[in-house]
Amino acid sequence: MSARYVVMDFETTGINKYHDDEVVQVAIINQDDEILLHELCCPKHHFSWVDAQKVHGITPAMVKNKMPFEHYLEQIISIFEDYDFIVCYNIAFEKGMLENYGIDVSKYQFRDPMKEFAPIYGEKSYRGGYKWKSLTVCAQYFGFEFKAHDALEDVKATRYCFDKIQELKNHKKQLHEATIDNWQRVRRGEEKYIFPYIHQANVIINTALAYEVGVLKVYVEPLLLSVGVDSIYYEEARRLIDFLKIFFPIPGEYVTDDSILREFIGGNYD
Repeated sequence: MSARYVVMDFETTGINKYHDDEVVQVAIINQDDEILLHELCCPKHHFSWVDAQKVHGITPAMVKNKMPFEHYLEQIISIFEDYDFIVCYNIAFEKGMLENYGIDVSKYQFRDPMKEFAPIYGEKSYRGGYKWKSLTVCAQYFGFEFKAHDALEDVKATRYCFDKIQELKNHKKQLHEATIDNWQRVRRGEEKYIFPYIHQANVIINTALAYEVGVLKVYVEPLLLSVGVDSIYYEEARRLIDFLKIFFPIPGEYVTDDSILREFIGGNYD
């Protein structure tokens, strides 16, 4: 049975801080994109939010006749209790806001696609690990278009990206060892059916791209890292990981839509 989850996003009176800010828009959908809650909210203690308004476009006039966020707390708690876990992009912000309104977040399980996406994107941090990327970057990576900083748009983008990340993880678990095993068969096929006949071809087209290993590294490295020490392919996986260290990772978003590399990484290649 597939997991049942909700995706939540807030727009608030502040840009980065959440300790004394208030919610001006809330959106919650479930794993099937069903809208469970989508409301503008009138804050009780803030009467203007100039900086935040520049980001999300929600004005005091738009919310002056709306209910405050507190009005929806019982409904939100009921939604949380009816699902397996809660998904938010950059979960620290939403959890901080919920705590600010008195909700005990320790009762619930949360998932953060921002952290799960970081090793997939593959940009190394100078402190080690991988850099966290914005929802806009994540959505672009998976080919999803949306209007950022609208709570409903954001939850739809987050759900799409979260599902794509899970698909990638499941695909990785099923295929990483089979791919390593099949590579030797591919090489033997080349030696038997392609290389001996190259001199007979009228035209030879080399489709190799100078940057393709850097692009493929972003997709391949997480797969290789998932090969366990108890696998018969562990040593080969480590050899390939060491080989890839000399290449700089290039995110797939930089590959043109008509590149032949899209055949392997997905996107708009026809």
